[in-house]
Amino acid sequence: MSFHLYIRITTMLAVGLFAIACKQQVKGDEALLPTLSVSIEPQRYFAEKIAGNKFVVQTLVPAGSSPESFDPTPAEMVTFSKSKAFFAIGMFPFEQRWSKNLTDTNPDILLSDCQSIVAQAALHSQCNHADGEHAHGDHDPHIWNSPTLALQMAEKIYRGIVQIDPDNEPYYTANFGAVQREIVTTDSLVKATLKHARTRTFIIYHPALAYFAEYYGLQQMAIEHNGKNPSPTQMASLIQRAKSENIRTVFIQPEFDKKNAEIVAREINANVLQINPLAYEWSAEMIKIARAIAER
Repeated sequence: MSFHLYIRITTMLAVGLFAIACKQQVKGDEALLPTLSVSIEPQRYFAEKIAGNKFVVQTLVPAGSSPESFDPTPAEMVTFSKSKAFFAIGMFPFEQRWSKNLTDTNPDILLSDCQSIVAQAALHSQCNHADGEHAHGDHDPHIWNSPTLALQMAEKIYRGIVQIDPDNEPYYTANFGAVQREIVTTDSLVKATLKHARTRTFIIYHPALAYFAEYYGLQQMAIEHNGKNPSPTQMASLIQRAKSENIRTVFIQPEFDKKNAEIVAREINANVLQINPLAYEWSAEMIKIARAIAER
C-alpha cells in the first residue's frame, strides 16, 4: 500500500468515526432534554420549530396510521405520560379515552387540545353551508389543512411551551414568529398555484381536506361516508357527478385501502394519486396537494 493511499484511507476512517461520534453526541444530548408529545406529525412539525433545541418532540400516531382508528398500548401511554406536555387535536377517540389516564399517571403534565378551534371552525362551516353536508358531522378534526386554523393550532403549542418554560419566552416567541411567516408564505404559494386550476372540485377517499377546500374555494367530494365504504347508490351518484365535473384525479391517503378509489377512477377514466395530509412536512404537502389539484 502506497503512503498516499494509506493517508487517504486513514483520513476517511477518521472522518467516518467523527461523524458517528457526532451523531451519538446529538442523540445523547437529546436524551437529556425534556419531551413534549403530540398526536400527529403536522403538530410535531410546528412544535419542533417552536421548541427549537429546548425540547424533544414525539408523536403518538405513527406515520401511515389513521389517528381516527389508532389505539396506543398501555406501555406506549406510560412512555408518553413522562412528557412535560401533551398537545392533542382533542377530537380523536384515543385522545378522549386516554386524557384522564395521562393525568392520573402524571398530574403535572400539561394537556392542551384544539377542541375550541374545531368547534369554532365547525360553526363557521355550518353558517356557510346551508345544505348541512359535513363529512365528519360537526366535529371535523382536520384543522391543520387550513392555514388559518393551522396557525391557531401552532399558537396553542407556542402558548403551552411558554407556560412550561416561561424563562425562555423570547426564544419561543421568535421561533413562533418564523412559523407565522412560513404559514403566510405557504398560503400565498397555494393560492398562486390554484389560481388557474381547470376545476374547483376534487375527489378524495377519506374526507380530510374539508377545511382546505373551504378556505381555498374548492369542493371536496368524498368516497367514504361517515367512516364507511359507500353504498352502491352513493357510489353511482359520486361517479355521475365526477363525470359531469370532468374530474381526472382521485386522491387516496396511504393509511386507507385504495380499492374503492380505483373503482371510481376506472369508471371516470381518472388516475389515482396518493397524497398525505398527515405528512410531517406540512408546508411541502400543502403545496403538493395544490399542485395536484391545479394540474389535473
